[in-house]
Amino acid sequence: MELMKYYFSAGAIALYREDYKARYIAAGSWPDDVVEITVDEYNEFSSATPDGKLLAANSGGKPEWANVPIEDIIAAAENRKQELINSALQSISIIQLKMQAGRKLTDEEIHKLNITLDYIDAVTATDTSTAPDIKWPVPREE
Repeated sequence: MELMKYYFSAGAIALYREDYKARYIAAGSWPDDVVEITVDEYNEFSSATPDGKLLAANSGGKPEWANVPIEDIIAAAENRKQELINSALQSISIIQLKMQAGRKLTDEEIHKLNITLDYIDAVTATDTSTAPDIKWPVPREE
C-alpha cells in the first residue's frame, strides 16, 4: 500500500493532499510551487492554529507558524473595541429614542443609561496598543 503524500505551497500558504491532486489540476488550482511535506508536518499545520500565530512559509518553502504582526493584533483589538461600543449603544437605543422624543424616562431606564454610558467611557479609554494583553471592561449588572 502506497503512503499518502502531502504538499505545501508557499505562494498559496496552503496544504494539499495527494488524493485531491487530480481535482485541483482539473480546476486549474494546483500551485506550481508545491513541495512535499511529511505526514507529521501536514498534521501539525492542518490542526488548530496556535494563538498569536499564522501559517507561513519558511525560507525553504516549508510550512511554519509565524507570529501574527502586532499591527494586525492591534487592528483586531480596535475592531473589538468598536464592536463592544456598538453593542452597548444598541442596548440603550430605545432609551435614546425616548429621550429624543422628549419622553420621561423611568428610574430603571436612567440607571441603565448611566451604567451603559460609564461602560462605553471605559471601553473608549481602553488602550489597544497593549494587545493582545488587554483587560476589557465588563458591563455592570443592572
